[in-house]
Amino acid sequence: MKFSLFTIANLLTLVRALSIPALSYCIINHLWGIALVLFSVAIITDIFDGMIARILRQQSTFGALFDHITDKVFMITTISTLLATCPPLLPTWFCILSLTREILMALFSGILFITGYLATIKPLRMSNGIMATQTLMLWWLIAAQVFLIPFYNQAILLVTACILINIALHMVAGLKIIKKS
Repeated sequence: MKFSLFTIANLLTLVRALSIPALSYCIINHLWGIALVLFSVAIITDIFDGMIARILRQQSTFGALFDHITDKVFMITTISTLLATCPPLLPTWFCILSLTREILMALFSGILFITGYLATIKPLRMSNGIMATQTLMLWWLIAAQVFLIPFYNQAILLVTACILINIALHMVAGLKIIKKS
């Protein structure tokens, strides 16, 4: 099969990448309805890009790296924009922990790609759980603004649960990485 950058999966990832500045703008300007739509489209493209690449046999190292880096930039930008514009929505310590993780993952992925080790590294399955809990938490925070859900009543329960699950998954993932080393 001939390699092409312009696959359906890579185009879906590109849509997600291009939505990042618009999402930030909407969060900064409290355009919560549009932000929720953009965030939802990003989630949908993230779910389907890898699936489509596998079904159409269009998987590539570039596509995997492009998807991974786009995920990291998406999370870093969304978390930091929410923290900067709506500090009470997320605990600062959790934002710093999440941002540090995302930045380090992006840097290490780039280093692994440059040095040629990316093809031999397989992410832990629980990385999907970490990404899912972060995504669910951020989606819920934005949705709570759209639907005017009182943050300290219903919204805080889901956010707290996501934070606790996320921390637990990080700890288990860290122990597995240490064990593999």
